[in-house]
Amino acid sequence: MRRFFVIILLFALSFSLTDQYYSQSRKHYTITGKVLDKGTGKPIPLANVFLDGTTFGAATDNSGKYEIKNVVRGSYKIVVSMIGYEQKDVNIQLMDSTTIVVNFKIATLSYKLEEINITTERDYDWIDDYEFFKKNFLGTSNNSEECSIMNKGVLEFIKSDEFKLKAKASEPLKILNKALGYIVYFDMKDFEILNDDEINYYGTIHFEELIPNNKDEKLKWEKKREEAYKGSLRHFLTSLCKGKLQENGFYCYKVNFPKWEDLRNRKYLDPYLSEIIERISPVERVLQFNKYIMVTYMEEWEERDFLAYRNYHGSKIFQRLDFQTSWVKLPYGFAMFDLNGNVVDNYKSVKVYGYWAWQKIADLMPTDYVPRELN
Repeated sequence: MRRFFVIILLFALSFSLTDQYYSQSRKHYTITGKVLDKGTGKPIPLANVFLDGTTFGAATDNSGKYEIKNVVRGSYKIVVSMIGYEQKDVNIQLMDSTTIVVNFKIATLSYKLEEINITTERDYDWIDDYEFFKKNFLGTSNNSEECSIMNKGVLEFIKSDEFKLKAKASEPLKILNKALGYIVYFDMKDFEILNDDEINYYGTIHFEELIPNNKDEKLKWEKKREEAYKGSLRHFLTSLCKGKLQENGFYCYKVNFPKWEDLRNRKYLDPYLSEIIERISPVERVLQFNKYIMVTYMEEWEERDFLAYRNYHGSKIFQRLDFQTSWVKLPYGFAMFDLNGNVVDNYKSVKVYGYWAWQKIADLMPTDYVPRELN
């Protein structure tokens, strides 16, 4: 059997332990502070300050001040980004005080020449590399057809005998997602496709909501966002913590290894998966299990392009299925998350296979998104 594509998760995880969490989390917090040049001590205007993986963010004014309002309770990574300066981030928790002050001093960026062969000319090789990158970065789902990288010229590609492709970007990628109604800013720290087809990438990410042109477009985005959320890993974890897996369409199986042959196998059902969640602070939880958990979402069909993905990787079922199957592995045996879906400890602590691995940036939702029924 061919290997599965693997994605290192860096975003899109969120859960709560009680049905009351969402009402409790409606309490709003404010984050404020200043951004200064580390060398001169002078304020830096127009620096971007945002909460990683969310729509929350603000730009600094002429005095270097910023203010982010209406943030819900949780544990966050707050990031400051400015062209020409090193990116810096700080982990914070919003629990008690309604206002928190986070100041930054950031250093100017020093560039080093890479001792590697990078494709920089926009020749046929670059175009081929870009198309390969785009397919594996944005994905091939229905939503990917309405996604475009607006500044693709900042990308550089690296080839080696050790991997199929690596990508670097001289500034955050700006992705227009007309399917879900967002502009997505992805500051890519790493992207590689290994020779065995494993895909690893991570970076900081910020979402900006688009303004709909009319009511129909607004309703379309609301519908598509809810579809992207339902059946996702975030939806699974929320259902797990509430003890509503089957009620929300999820069936779970403990397995030794991901196998396409298990798509129709139901003998691994384990209804006690809620025991794998442990509270470690008011806003942080730890997920613990060994081997793999196979997750089947029964309330949506597979998309057509996923059938081609399955067949390429060894599936012997040659028709679309009316359910979606994914696998989860914790390489370290545990993973820590906050209540808003941010990975607290290490972005490598969770790997997904199957449907969740096939869905990529085009299907990514901000971790502060809340379905309409929970608003």
